[in-house]
Amino acid sequence: MYSSGEEIKILNCRETKMKYLKAIPICICIMLIAIPSLSILSVNANTTDGVIASYDFIEGSGTLLSDSSGFGNDGTISGAVWETGISYSALLFDGTNDYVTCGTTLTGSVLTSFTVQAWIRPEVSTGPKYIFYDGSDGEYALSQSGTSCSITAKINGVNEKWTTAEKSIEFNKWQLVTGVFTGSELRISVNGVQRNSTTVPANGLYNPGGNYYPTIGSYEDASSNHLFQFKGAISGVKVWNHVLTPSEISYEYSSSSQNYPILNNSKIAYWPFNEGSGQTAFDMTMNGNNGRLGSTTTTDSSDPSWVDGISGKALKFDGINDYVDCGDSLAGTILNAFTIEAWVKPYSLSEETFIFYDGGDGEIFFNCVDYANVSIGIKNSNNQFYWTRGNLPLNEWSYVVGTYNRISLKLYINGELVSSLAVPDVSMVSLSGAYSPTIGAYCDISDNSQRAFFDGLIDELSVWQIALTPEEIKSQYRLYFEPPSLKAILKIDEIFLNLGDTTILDGSESNGPDLSDYYYDFGDGNNSGWTQSHSISHSYNSPGIFNASLIVRNISGNQSLKSAVKIYVGTQSQFFGNDTQPITLWSTNSSQTHPDTECVVYDVAVSNNGTYSAYCVVNGYDDATDYRGVRCYNKGGSLAWDISKPNDTPNEIEMSDDGSVSVVLWSSGDIEAYSNTGTILWSHNVPDAWVISMTPDGNKIAVGSMIDGANSEISLFESGTLKWAMWTYGGIYDVKISGDGTKIYAGTGERSIIPLVPDYKVYCFSSAGLKLWSWQFTSAILSVDTPFDGSIVIAGSDYGMTIALDVNGNELWFIDGGWFDPTISDVGGIITHSTFTDILVFNQSGYLLWKNDSYDSSFFGSNSFASNSGGMIVHPYGWEPGPYGIIIRDDAGNCLYHYLNESQRTAYQVAMSPDGKYIAAGSGNQLLLLSMNPEDVNIGDSGGDSFLIPWFEISIILVALLLAFTLVIKFKRK
Repeated sequence: MYSSGEEIKILNCRETKMKYLKAIPICICIMLIAIPSLSILSVNANTTDGVIASYDFIEGSGTLLSDSSGFGNDGTISGAVWETGISYSALLFDGTNDYVTCGTTLTGSVLTSFTVQAWIRPEVSTGPKYIFYDGSDGEYALSQSGTSCSITAKINGVNEKWTTAEKSIEFNKWQLVTGVFTGSELRISVNGVQRNSTTVPANGLYNPGGNYYPTIGSYEDASSNHLFQFKGAISGVKVWNHVLTPSEISYEYSSSSQNYPILNNSKIAYWPFNEGSGQTAFDMTMNGNNGRLGSTTTTDSSDPSWVDGISGKALKFDGINDYVDCGDSLAGTILNAFTIEAWVKPYSLSEETFIFYDGGDGEIFFNCVDYANVSIGIKNSNNQFYWTRGNLPLNEWSYVVGTYNRISLKLYINGELVSSLAVPDVSMVSLSGAYSPTIGAYCDISDNSQRAFFDGLIDELSVWQIALTPEEIKSQYRLYFEPPSLKAILKIDEIFLNLGDTTILDGSESNGPDLSDYYYDFGDGNNSGWTQSHSISHSYNSPGIFNASLIVRNISGNQSLKSAVKIYVGTQSQFFGNDTQPITLWSTNSSQTHPDTECVVYDVAVSNNGTYSAYCVVNGYDDATDYRGVRCYNKGGSLAWDISKPNDTPNEIEMSDDGSVSVVLWSSGDIEAYSNTGTILWSHNVPDAWVISMTPDGNKIAVGSMIDGANSEISLFESGTLKWAMWTYGGIYDVKISGDGTKIYAGTGERSIIPLVPDYKVYCFSSAGLKLWSWQFTSAILSVDTPFDGSIVIAGSDYGMTIALDVNGNELWFIDGGWFDPTISDVGGIITHSTFTDILVFNQSGYLLWKNDSYDSSFFGSNSFASNSGGMIVHPYGWEPGPYGIIIRDDAGNCLYHYLNESQRTAYQVAMSPDGKYIAAGSGNQLLLLSMNPEDVNIGDSGGDSFLIPWFEISIILVALLLAFTLVIKFKRK
């Protein structure tokens, strides 16, 4: 079945002019509909139909708010002011007399059903505030009250009905709210997810008639009075005259959320000062607010000096003329809310010295005054100064935070609120020109000179465009300063065992100060007693799910809270059901020349339908008798081909979707393409080739290299012919070509020669070899990935950040504190990102879908992920010294299956077929192929060519053919 707004297409069903074959298209249609596995269907969300008003807020200035729906419902702005961000524009409403009138009526009836949505960033307020109201054809409203939002409708003969999502929105953050009226139900959604619903009588909307006009930001009554006025920012308002489905609402959120700073973009500047040398203090938010030390780009007396800080390095200011110039203005707006945080260690305090000053987008004073205090202050749009202060000790580190939200200024020291001041509800003054952000001094606007210099150390300085909550501030403080508490930490939160197997429960040795003893409760009635060993072995003699736990204590006898681990003991079907269990099609020992030794599997690949899977293997004693090669197997486990080279390691393999072409990168720089029988199709040598990427059809290969003593090279081969080669200054760590072959992305780092010269960039090239753009970062880009259409590139850095860029090189969002090998699915919807102990999965807009602590930092191969378009994730599992395995998870992070190898002592490399049904894995003692396709039960050796069709579908095909034959006979008789 399909719903309104979705397209169902049946392809390859052509008409024919031949008289006697007129029945064949009918037959083909019957077959395509009856046999899903053979049909070619396309189901697309279409949310453009039925739009009767669409306000994109793209003007950025003036009093006109245009309607892009084509119906001419243009709005007139009264009082509200334009606000522009990194990738959006919006109107800011003051909650007093700001609104937008949208004509006298919206074209298109909403009496029986409608959908209304808007992006909002509400500010602190009380009572109902109207986001959008319309009474011209049927009375309804989208509103916000405190941290709740509602959709309200007036029903014929019933009066008002509404549904509310309680505590579902946050102040000073962007959120998408959507209200739906189905005719019998009201629904409210936040950020693409339905939060509540209410059944209403199916009487249709009440039409009040008269002067109840559509309005943004307020409710307009019959006398043209504007009431319940919204306070905050509004953007992206749309109205449909029909019901959007939950999937369409989710699509609306995911397709537009990249335009709004929902998650990480709230922090608009962050200077950790960890460079330790040089003339630049880099802004780690990627907003480009890099600071120049002193007055020039070369060393002089106005430069602060690099010293040890509260976390890594810091800057020492001499109180005489040292400062950091951070450019003309900060990216992002802070006119209505901000937070400034820093660690400071003052050596002396005078009448006035500055930690941080900014006047480019709103004048902020973060300074030390009156010889004893730290102060946070602003100048508002009425040219009035406000500040609040607290005592700051000398010669010791203090964590100081100032917040502002158009209601109050607050000052925190070491996580505690020390002072606050109520302020008038107006925005800060917006300045320009020489009011540049400065660290360690005040920028004098008269001649762009500096004064009021800070004397002491500054570290970990951040600026946010929201007011952090007291809880968030305390959490930030704990990250740096609080001494380690006594904690029970287990290295993993899920363990899978076969009955009778032994597991090792391992507690961290860094659980707190003066740690002395561990106590394990195994969850089966047994325990370890108090022991000084953090690693304990235990066997379970009955199947089930056991909640084991750990408690630790220190030498003073103080005990920690429990930390739990869930242990599954038994067969897969006991926990996950037979319908989710993959089938092991075949398994073989990966060691060949020396079966008694473990080998290393460098890479794996698998084609659609599992027809072919290939494994890059090195095995032996590192001598002339060892094995270094690629082994390719067909679906049944028979060896299709085997290519080995003495003293040459196969580092990477790429396989076409159909398995007809496999391209191998050897450590010698040889790049060789093989057919499905192992015949060499073509071969080239690229000196110091480091990484390859291939289109799914096997036609185009992108190659990146690191060349000692010269520039590095990115090149493109097509059908075995070199098309072009381009130079980059830094070594190429990773390269990725989009599935359609139109974009080639590369991540670079330092040159591999001395001196090391940084070139930390993401490059984008066209298929013709034109450099489209490059994006500069502050550390090496070690990995890149992109979906089939190349519309987004995900980059990972060696500073533990995952960055998302659009097709034009604009930053969309970033995630801090992770590992360096994020991956993205071909549809661009699933992005995996690993920290040292967690797996995190995001959608394309940077929204966290799920998180799981399922492996330990000590296990090699944690950056090996595979995913399909349905959100399934496959990843290695285990902890040193083993055992190791594979886990398959659904789109919510739930474990569907685990494959455990008790004898395995090295982690798996994994790959998933493009159709998402087959998983190839290789480890130190095993190569295997798993199938998620239930049709593969009892499969034999396919020889790489067999095509299996279930008898049920065969019977349908025979029936369809018989019907077609009958129709043809009838046509002939006519």
